[in-house]
Amino acid sequence: MTPKLRGVIGIDPGVRQLLTCTLVNKVGAPAMSWHYEGGPAMLTLIKYVGGDESVSRRAAEAAKSTMAATLHRAAKEIVHRAATYHCGIGIEELAEGEETSGMTQVMAFEKAPAPRGAPQAAFFLAPFNFFHADLATLCRASGVPEPVLIESSYTSTTCPVCWE
Repeated sequence: MTPKLRGVIGIDPGVRQLLTCTLVNKVGAPAMSWHYEGGPAMLTLIKYVGGDESVSRRAAEAAKSTMAATLHRAAKEIVHRAATYHCGIGIEELAEGEETSGMTQVMAFEKAPAPRGAPQAAFFLAPFNFFHADLATLCRASGVPEPVLIESSYTSTTCPVCWE
């Protein structure tokens, strides 16, 4: 028998922080929040995707690997917290070509011609796609319900009552 869920961990991928996570308890109040930084790797990828000629393909691939490793560590920690606090996981869905909160400037590159001919948004989003699969696998292994993809509309708004 699966224990009753006591809350949800919401995951919001973005540009300022690689991931912003919020644990929301069963009455809908934020109980804790934390984030994972993308650091220099994320900036390198953004420059490469934007066509900055000073960033080589090799540097971009290394940055993508660094981001993937950070996202793997994040997935492990998120699943551990979900198991500890009996929470489900909801993750903002990032779709190529779709403007999503925090990712708008990256997605805008998809609309512009690629200076290098690289599939820009797909290159940037690849680590996030691996993160989704990794998160689902870790959830299954830990007995945590699989993550639910949440449409990005209104996921990064401020509450007019409590200003969260």
